[in-house]
Amino acid sequence: IEVVNLAQQELEESHRKAAEAAEAARRAAAEARNNREHADQARLRVEQVQNILNDRKTKTNSAETVVATAEAEAKISEQRAQQIEARAGRAMARAEEEKTRADMETREEEKLEKVANKLHAELTAATNEANDSRDRLQKAKTMLDRVNEQ
Repeated sequence: IEVVNLAQQELEESHRKAAEAAEAARRAAAEARNNREHADQARLRVEQVQNILNDRKTKTNSAETVVATAEAEAKISEQRAQQIEARAGRAMARAEEEKTRADMETREEEKLEKVANKLHAELTAATNEANDSRDRLQKAKTMLDRVNEQ
């Protein structure tokens, strides 16, 4: 009996150890599943972060290209503005020269107009005198004809 009891105790101990081992295996499997889920989620997060990082790098490169283009265009615009300012300065100088020349021509025209007006007045006076002389001559001729007829 003692051997049977001992065997039964060993059998129970063996069942208990097997149950404990099964429970430990179940817990280990559950923990492994849980760890696998965490690992999968961590891998997805890493992929998402990598995708975000790649997207940011692409956008950064695009932004750098846009900035470089804008800087180049700004330099070109600045050069064009300087050229336009230089042309405007030359145009203003030419306009000032033209204004000075036009003012001189206007003064000369005014002088010539005064001379023309004076000459016109003299011509009018001379024409009037000539007409008066013609009239006097005609009267004298008429008088001479009358005298000759008498």
